[in-house]
Amino acid sequence: MKTILLSSLLISGAGLLHADIIYSNLGAPFNPNSGLAVVAGGTDFSTAMQFQVTYSYVVQEIDFVAQLISGSDTAIDATIYADNGGVPGTEIFTTGYVNNLLSGTAAEIEEPIAGGPTLVTGGTYWLSLDGDTSDTIRWNYNGAGASGLAASYTSGWTASSRELGAFEIDGTLIPEPATFLLIAPAIGALFLRRRMRRKN
Repeated sequence: MKTILLSSLLISGAGLLHADIIYSNLGAPFNPNSGLAVVAGGTDFSTAMQFQVTYSYVVQEIDFVAQLISGSDTAIDATIYADNGGVPGTEIFTTGYVNNLLSGTAAEIEEPIAGGPTLVTGGTYWLSLDGDTSDTIRWNYNGAGASGLAASYTSGWTASSRELGAFEIDGTLIPEPATFLLIAPAIGALFLRRRMRRKN
């Protein structure tokens, strides 16, 4: 019985390390030709959407819905910022420009992240998209209809409450110290029991 209980605790603790959704407002269908401008006709908006996290995670993937309205450069950049009083603040991670992601169709774009940033419990962050200034790129809305703070950058960041572009942040949950305190005695007891068996 003790072995089963200890195993259950260890398995439940290990389960906390699986990939999970940190934030998502994705919904279908994607709305073509609608959404917030990322760049348009030479104006670089560097559009950003605010999101909050409930627990601490390491980011593994950034997904968003975007569309190349006009232009030929298919590269786009995704950046995560810390919040600074209701607007994007310090940059904490960027994918850099990734080619061949955009098309003329509104579609979900998935960017796996290696060595992504840690987002902390209760933190507020911003996801920003940026593209070539010769293009016109839309961060599309979708059927979820989620609203919140959206910001754009011209000479500085300005934010307002409105419908958000569709995106999702995925990552690996970092167990809180209380979880480790719960699991540690079980691990210790398991090792002690095995040691005692070896002596007998």
